[in-house]
Amino acid sequence: MSGVGTQAPASWGESVAQRLLDVAGCPVCGGALDGGCCAHCGSDLRGPIGVEVWNSSLAAASAVRAREEVLRRVPVVSAPSHARIAAPTAGAVPTASPAASSSPAGPRPASIPPSPPASSG
Repeated sequence: MSGVGTQAPASWGESVAQRLLDVAGCPVCGGALDGGCCAHCGSDLRGPIGVEVWNSSLAAASAVRAREEVLRRVPVVSAPSHARIAAPTAGAVPTASPAASSSPAGPRPASIPPSPPASSG
């Protein structure tokens, strides 16, 4: 995968963005492209499908980079205060609440986002 840059990516997201924008590598298998066709898997990226793949790759790279920007703004707690929040107090006995007993896994902590919806495709 050449042609993207010579420096090592700064983060996982940037690494993904660079892979998405690699014009020398096949987006299907990672093999070498020759004139819009993959020498390894035979994918033909010439014409409208190639344009569609490229536009999707541009959008995905932009989204990953935007996510990286958001991640840079995530607040970080210090280790002592994080440990104090996470550690249960000595002698504390967990109690079941009606809401907790209605779900086998119990309630979801507010700090954990819900899972994304399953795709139907």
